Amino acid sequence: MNINISFCGAFVALLASQQAHTTIAFSPAAIEKVRQWTLSSPVIDAAFDVLCEGGVILSPTNVGYSLITLDGKEGAAKFDHVKGREKKPYGVLGTETTFSRVFSGLKAPALRNDFCSDLCLSFVSSESVSHDAREQLKTSRAVGPSGEVAMWINIGPIFDTLVERVEEKYEGKRLVLITSGNISGRGNPASSTFSIDAVDDELLDRVDMTIDIPHWSDPELDDDGRWYSAPMFDMDSCTFRRVGKHMENANIVVSLFHERRGRL
Repeated sequence: MNINISFCGAFVALLASQQAHTTIAFSPAAIEKVRQWTLSSPVIDAAFDVLCEGGVILSPTNVGYSLITLDGKEGAAKFDHVKGREKKPYGVLGTETTFSRVFSGLKAPALRNDFCSDLCLSFVSSESVSHDAREQLKTSRAVGPSGEVAMWINIGPIFDTLVERVEEKYEGKRLVLITSGNISGRGNPASSTFSIDAVDDELLDRVDMTIDIPHWSDPELDDDGRWYSAPMFDMDSCTFRRVGKHMENANIVVSLFHERRGRL
């Protein structure tokens, strides 16, 4: 099974002022249009079916293109096949509800606003992970060597909508795994725009579904000209494990988050 949804007519009609195969000029309004599209699109319905059947989906995100699948031993094995890697842990994609459940009741930072609309953050902790969440995620190889779990939030409207639907369908009993959309060891694509053409053909051949719509965002590039991933913040040490896209905004968000935790 390999489904390629390319430039869905309903989406292009919604963004009629944009030419196909171009990046949408980013603005909070642009990302809100994509979010509204996800609420009624048959593409999202098809992607949800693929996800529930254990498939791997590649889609545009705030940091380029990412992969998701449902948790479990089978999900980790699917990711291993797609990315060509073994034994490294995977991340978890979450909503505010998922964040609170996995991290023992902690309240996630508010990212659904204009300031953060294009900001994806990864939060890592060992100390805050609940026992039940850690036990569940061990089978998915989503627990690191020190017992830590990494959760991505605000990844973008397509995957955010899908993870919300997973929350609703499985009532918190299933989690969504996430990883970067590249072959292991090759790093993020080197391109000045977010384009499906920059993604490895080998990876595209291995996924079960590709959602290829005009991208709503632009990359920030590292010193090698590759797309920055999401910043990764360690909640135990209150430091960034990894710099990434929109670091200035990320610093503000985690400073407020840390300040709020200190008052609890």
